[in-house]
Amino acid sequence: MRFVSEHKVSINAKDISNDPSLAAELIRLGGKRQVPYLVDEAQGTAMYESADIIEYLRSNYVH
Repeated sequence: MRFVSEHKVSINAKDISNDPSLAAELIRLGGKRQVPYLVDEAQGTAMYESADIIEYLRSNYVH
């Protein structure tokens, strides 16, 4: 989240900690209850690992 804030990347963050329906959605989409989980519908990309997410955002959304 720090990277997103520092680079002003626009995301739709969902907090699964207090919403069972969001946790269920995460499991449905990714197969496990692990965060962070990035879904980029525009590119058809989804991934879990923080370092991978940061590199993906840097490559695709930071100008």
